[in-house]
Amino acid sequence: MAQSDERWYESAFEADYLALYAHRDAAEARAQVDCLLEWGFEGDLIDLGCGPGRHLVALEERGVRAFGLDRSTAMLAAAPPELRPRLVRGDLRRLPFADGSFDGALSMFSSFGYFGPVGDRAALAEAARVLRPGGRLCLDLADPGAVRTGLVAESRRREGDLELVESRSLAEDGRLVIKRVIAIDYSDHVREWQERLWLHSDSDLLGWTEAAGLELLGRRARWGAPGESALAGRRVWTLRRR
Repeated sequence: MAQSDERWYESAFEADYLALYAHRDAAEARAQVDCLLEWGFEGDLIDLGCGPGRHLVALEERGVRAFGLDRSTAMLAAAPPELRPRLVRGDLRRLPFADGSFDGALSMFSSFGYFGPVGDRAALAEAARVLRPGGRLCLDLADPGAVRTGLVAESRRREGDLELVESRSLAEDGRLVIKRVIAIDYSDHVREWQERLWLHSDSDLLGWTEAAGLELLGRRARWGAPGESALAGRRVWTLRRR
């Protein structure tokens, strides 16, 4: 595997990445935050892989001040100015926080699964480390079965000034989704990148969470109420630090 493939996340998350996922919007973030508050997330929260901070904005609207961490300077720069004092640039596998810094941690929109089994296990252990005893972690993961059966090999669409061409494939015996993206703007400038998302099994995740000192509180297949199809087809796990 080429180094450029292994370290795809260093170049993927630029400003045009946001156009690719424009449908992941503020309304979705508000619905998910309402669920998190109902499930007992409170106190000092950290959004791990916060992107431009849409969940932080939704939390703020509901009176919860939270912090965010992301590796991408472009994503952090796209956050609202009022959030930036509470944003930190960092790596999910080596969090720049002391042990027990937070009451809750969020990993939203499949921001877990970027590094492969070794790196992802390290990221999970770090998320647990920065939680206080009794602190909660939410893992919002893609459902492997839904991804595999619904995989579209290639698609093309326009989002604002960008034409987006996406191709998708499976590797590692169906445990890894590879998406290759070509973005062409109005001046015919082309940028290409790829995304790689590991679909870890439930048994692997349970073993890793147990080793990290986390206990499983709940597993859900959707966000929100039954019938909200845009928020379905997920693995939403809530865990607690022992």
